[in-house]
Amino acid sequence: MVFVLLGERLGSGVITGGRLLRGHHGAAGEIGFIRFSGRGPADRPGLDPLPAGTIRDAAAADPDAVATVEAYGRRLTEGLAPVLLALDPAQVVLGTGLFPDPALLPAAKTLLTAAQHHADGLLVDPPRWHLSTLGDDAVLTGAVRFALSSVEVVLRTRPTSLNPPASASARR
Repeated sequence: MVFVLLGERLGSGVITGGRLLRGHHGAAGEIGFIRFSGRGPADRPGLDPLPAGTIRDAAAADPDAVATVEAYGRRLTEGLAPVLLALDPAQVVLGTGLFPDPALLPAAKTLLTAAQHHADGLLVDPPRWHLSTLGDDAVLTGAVRFALSSVEVVLRTRPTSLNPPASASARR
């Protein structure tokens, strides 16, 4: 699975075999450095978040806003295509706080549908695209899970006992 965080900054996490892939330097998933098409003359890396007004208007079926959200989904897919081709994930999960209100879910569906359709034409075996239900809590939840898995490793490798060893005086 590839988890893509759409927010002020673009990032991802790659989960393989139930574990987070960190990479040689710990920078696996730093997709914010990808240069996405359509950035304009500055040609800086990353992908700016969709404006809240555009999302709201797309959810209300405004044709211009829907077209903007669809274009965003296609640009996202196009930029991620080399990563998805290399990793061949079963699914891509978008984590974002861009759709906090259930009334905005039609815009999220528009984005996911555009991304999925574009992926179908770009990739050999395209993954399924989903929206995370965690919203803005995705990063915090991932950090907590990472911390818990670290504790589990320590407990497995250095088991502790709840019963302290008897003192020398108590053994006499």
